Amino acid sequence: MLRKLLVRNFILIDEITINFNPGLTVISGETGAGKSILLDAVKLLLQKKTTQKIKKHQDQTTIIELTFDNNIKEIKEILTTQSIEIEDDVIILKKSITKDNRVLSYINEYNISVKLLSLIINIYIEIHGQHNNNDLFNNAHHISYLDHKIQKHHHNLLDRLKQSYIKYKNTLQNYKTLKLKVSEYHQELNHLDDIIKHIEILKPVNNEYQNLVDTQINLKKNQNVQQLYTKYKQDFSASQGIQKQILNIQKDIINNLSHDEQKFSQILNEIEQILKSSDNILEILNDNNHHSESSLEEIAERISSYKTVSRKYAVNVLELQEFYEKSVSRKEEINQNLNTLIDIDKQLELSKKEFLLLSDQVNDIRKQVALNLTDEIHKSLQELYMEKTIFNIAFYPLDEIYWSEKGNNKVIFEVSTNPGQPYGELGKIASGGELSRFMLALKLALTSDKKTLIFDEIDTGISGRVSESVGNKLAKLSHNNQIIIITHQPQVAAKSNNHLRISKSYDINTTNVKIESLSENAKIEEIARMISGKHITEKAREAAKRSEEHTSELHPPCNLVCRLLLEKK
Repeated sequence: MLRKLLVRNFILIDEITINFNPGLTVISGETGAGKSILLDAVKLLLQKKTTQKIKKHQDQTTIIELTFDNNIKEIKEILTTQSIEIEDDVIILKKSITKDNRVLSYINEYNISVKLLSLIINIYIEIHGQHNNNDLFNNAHHISYLDHKIQKHHHNLLDRLKQSYIKYKNTLQNYKTLKLKVSEYHQELNHLDDIIKHIEILKPVNNEYQNLVDTQINLKKNQNVQQLYTKYKQDFSASQGIQKQILNIQKDIINNLSHDEQKFSQILNEIEQILKSSDNILEILNDNNHHSESSLEEIAERISSYKTVSRKYAVNVLELQEFYEKSVSRKEEINQNLNTLIDIDKQLELSKKEFLLLSDQVNDIRKQVALNLTDEIHKSLQELYMEKTIFNIAFYPLDEIYWSEKGNNKVIFEVSTNPGQPYGELGKIASGGELSRFMLALKLALTSDKKTLIFDEIDTGISGRVSESVGNKLAKLSHNNQIIIITHQPQVAAKSNNHLRISKSYDINTTNVKIESLSENAKIEEIARMISGKHITEKAREAAKRSEEHTSELHPPCNLVCRLLLEKK
């Protein structure tokens, strides 16, 4: 419930504090007195941007402050998520526009965003006027009226429907994501198969390429030594080679050994050493030449194969084995994703069936509620003198792309305001006054929460007897909700539990708006003014008094106020 409104330095207001009570509160005043300024002040708390025009005095701070009971679970949960703890029994929502036009928003002592401020205010209050019955104009909100009606007994089913839609939507999104990649996957698989095939033909081994390169370098170095070995072997062992000549010398010395045995024996020993040394030279030259020319060619061919494959797939030759392993792993991953697509396809079908089953269950309940609701609204419309109007709640199946957590049906409030006239959407057929009465009928049939409902002159342009009925309906609605209405209709004002009057006062340099809570006598006088105009007659006072005495009763179609207005006409 709204307990208090504080407005400071706003348009024509210096400062006003209004204390509100439960039930039906009427705000009245002469035309141009500034009744809508209070509503504008409340709306200011919902706006993201403000202008300097809202300030009465530009060099002062503007403050709008609403005080509510702290008894709504939904708000407590929201504040908990924001790490805001309020132990007081009231919640104070405030917006200030400083001297330098900075906009600050608060909940009690906590500084909050304008978005959070707006969210909380919209939980506490609803604002309705002839031309801003947004829920009635917007077909998307019509289904919420029905769900609000069934929430108490079927909230688990509604929650299951919501969760099944989320599951279906997520599964559908995953399926679409994978489906879009199927063509890419098959192209990539072909490329991976090509990579794997060529690398498996190569059969790379870790560190093999580097070992081949090192061996190739060593073999090329040994080619020169091999050439020396070949040359020296030829020089040593040819028919006229060094060893042959030394052997001939050895032979000559042996033949002449007798001439000087001691000396020639020494020479023979030297020759023997020379022959051994020549053998050692050849052996040393031949020591590291175990690879043939053919093995060097094989190594070069193997190295070339490595390079060919690495160039083909633009990968470092030293990382070829790792590249192969990654390709095999990626192929397995893609095949797994393709298998997953098959699984998701099955999951999608199951989640879709579950969603449709729950949608049908909820729609059956909604249709039954719609029948009951239609009967209730028709009864209220008759009491509001719209007995020729036929109200209908239509259900239309939605294409799959328009399914939502609400289900697979669209709900539209339709109306035929004259016999024989086809049904049309409520916002396109009903006039402003009719919409106001429809809204009242709907609120009576649907509202069970404790919201504060603010009505801005919704009774403008309707007749006296209709005003009488509107007043009765507002009074009935105020049994469950705090109602605040700005009105010019005395029939409506007569039903109030609380009556506030707005007026203007003037001095030489400024205009100021003030508001006062009316006593019983003052309320009678204000209703009399609303009946007869500026010049209040005794008949008007009598009618106002009689209406005030019967405020709590259910009135006949036209009470004393109504009759007096008819006489005036």
